[in-house]
Amino acid sequence: MKLLRMLLSNLVKVVVVLTAHGVAQQSIYTFRASELPRVAYTFLGDSSAIHLLLSVATHDVGTNTFTLSAQQKKILQWYAAIHKTVRDCKQRRVQAVKNGAKVFAPQLLDSLTRVFQQYDDAIRVGSPERLKEFASEIQTLTQELERRIELQRLEPVDARLAEKTGTVDKRKGFLGKWLPASKGDLFVAYDGVRTYEQSTALLVFTDGVDVTVDPNTTIIIRESSTDKLLKTKKKDIALVQGSVLARMDEKAKEENDLRLQADEAHSAVKSKRFWASVESKVRARLSNYDGTIDVAAKDVRVTLEQNQGTVVERGKPPAKPIPLLPAPDVGWYRSDTTVYSSTFTLSWNPVEGARKYSIEVAPTENFSRVLYRQWTTSPRFTLTQLPLGISYVRITAYDVHELRGIDSPVLTIVRVEDVQPPAIQFEGWESDVSFTSKTSITIQGVTESQATVVINGTAVSVNREGRFTYTTSVKRPETKLSVVAKDFSGNATTRVLTIVPIDTTVLFQLRWSCSVENGTLRTGGKGIEVYGIAYPTMRVRATYGTESRAVFTNARGEWALVLSPHSGDTLTLTFESLTDGIPVASRSWEVIR
Repeated sequence: MKLLRMLLSNLVKVVVVLTAHGVAQQSIYTFRASELPRVAYTFLGDSSAIHLLLSVATHDVGTNTFTLSAQQKKILQWYAAIHKTVRDCKQRRVQAVKNGAKVFAPQLLDSLTRVFQQYDDAIRVGSPERLKEFASEIQTLTQELERRIELQRLEPVDARLAEKTGTVDKRKGFLGKWLPASKGDLFVAYDGVRTYEQSTALLVFTDGVDVTVDPNTTIIIRESSTDKLLKTKKKDIALVQGSVLARMDEKAKEENDLRLQADEAHSAVKSKRFWASVESKVRARLSNYDGTIDVAAKDVRVTLEQNQGTVVERGKPPAKPIPLLPAPDVGWYRSDTTVYSSTFTLSWNPVEGARKYSIEVAPTENFSRVLYRQWTTSPRFTLTQLPLGISYVRITAYDVHELRGIDSPVLTIVRVEDVQPPAIQFEGWESDVSFTSKTSITIQGVTESQATVVINGTAVSVNREGRFTYTTSVKRPETKLSVVAKDFSGNATTRVLTIVPIDTTVLFQLRWSCSVENGTLRTGGKGIEVYGIAYPTMRVRATYGTESRAVFTNARGEWALVLSPHSGDTLTLTFESLTDGIPVASRSWEVIR
């Protein structure tokens, strides 16, 4: 049997060889001159590539016919692959022009057009020996053109890790490793953020979009850029696991093209506030609190209006919009209370249709950093381990679909002890030192509602919610305010605030890597570096030509920029105060070689 199988196998091989030889003998292909466009399309995929076909085919002048041998057809197959690459690049060049190639990379576009012409000329005169060389150059130039447009047209918009609780990890790029993240870390496209059971994070994008990352959540920033051609901002965020609560200001809502991917659900967002979650790649949920969100999955699209949500099961289209549950009613006649214990019991009116409630406690009124989140199925919950000072609390109902409902009004709880002086909190002050460009500043603070407040010896009124304001002029070199809050027991808290005016002359004490004289920068045709020491909480922006670069000062006010202006550009440096939210000073230089 084994010998028989070997004989049969050898017989099959002989038959195959003979068959292939017969095909080769019959592989001569003959066609008439009138068939040149058709044959060119058949073998080269392009009916206009007649000259390339003629450079290979054998012409019988007597009969005015052409023939292609097996070897000639192999040569055409090789040319066809090259020609297809070039035709694809021609289509990409058309798209590159639409994407702004004439604006962002005109010289590179001219170079590519010239090589295309050389390629076409080689075909037209029947000299295909350099086709491969031209095609390789075309492919390289096309890739470089697309890359240059991407770099010039899209300006990255970065995000900063503004707040975090517990352990938060970061990943730089799709192939990066997960490493511990620190407050202040910057994130751009392809970066990721990951939280754990007892951790949260707040990502603040520089264009007015804030994303609160809940526990056990992983998100990837797929895109974050400004399109300088279309004057729009693009943002694409992938929610891999967990949940996020996002906010945008009105300007960001109008300017942003925000896309959110939550498992199989793809959303186009025109909302100032929305929530999304992904559960073990089984289903995604979205709640919209403002504007509209278009949610698409499985070729079906639904539009969420204000206070509507949807659920997207894996492999299914989105559910029809579902009304969100209303805000829980706490029933307090006022939104704040003072307590003298680390525990406090909250109660509220039951929300019809609620499956559970979340109770969030935060040290800031905008919940940028959540101290902890608790869950309950009853309309009553006892807070424990309340910290001294001010805590902010909100309650949210979740329906049977586990869609996040509308938040309750924010409740303020001030915890004090009889033996403790009243706490003082100042809104917008991360430390007791503030740098400002204004000539006067208004301080807003919160303490116990029954405390008295004295600032630099002047009594300041405190309303029933414990809030007070104080306006003072800003003097050089600094203004100090001694703020004293005293309760009925005589316990007092004193905080000294220092207000430092920004001196614009300091901002322009710069160090350049090139020659600077009378408002002129002499670069010698090279890139330049500029260094300076300004103030903390400032942004330094450089603009020249169509370019714009920006950096933030560090804790000592230091900053540096690497720039590549061209001769004839006007380079402008602008210093912006992040504390005041306004530009402080600007100066320009003419760039020469």
